[in-house]
Amino acid sequence: ETRMPNGYSKGTITNGEGSIAAGQTVAVTQNNTYAMEPTSIDLHATKEMKGNAYTGSFIFALNGTATSGNNNVLDSATALAQTVAQDGTATWKINYTVPGVYQYTISETAGNVPGMAYSTKPVQVTVTVVDDGDGTMSATAVYANGDGANHDIITNTYSMITFQPEVTKALAGTNV
Repeated sequence: ETRMPNGYSKGTITNGEGSIAAGQTVAVTQNNTYAMEPTSIDLHATKEMKGNAYTGSFIFALNGTATSGNNNVLDSATALAQTVAQDGTATWKINYTVPGVYQYTISETAGNVPGMAYSTKPVQVTVTVVDDGDGTMSATAVYANGDGANHDIITNTYSMITFQPEVTKALAGTNV
């Protein structure tokens, strides 16, 4: 075999050498192998604030499972917890070596800022990795349960706490 489709490599040939007499048949077997190149996808979530402005830091956590395919789905994540960047985003690069369906949850790790109502609604992400049939794979992500048109936003509400002390003035030794 001289020309093989992408993704295939030439394997061993059994019974492929020798002479064949007229009227004789010989079974020749060639075992080719098929391998796919790994693929990756960037999963992301965005922080949105409602209420007064707050510029502190936030942490998102990524958890995942495979519903088919590779069960070690998070072994290749760059990090499970990400501090949200100044632009309000957190990103995880996930690598895949096996086609399958992978489920992820992105949730916020609640802090302790007074006046902050942290989101308890996780973003659900389903990644489908398919064999393209040419030695490559492709991955697509669908987000659900989050806020925004793409369902990838985690929203907090911040209400600045105000303090108004009650002050009374007392004068001693004088009538006013």
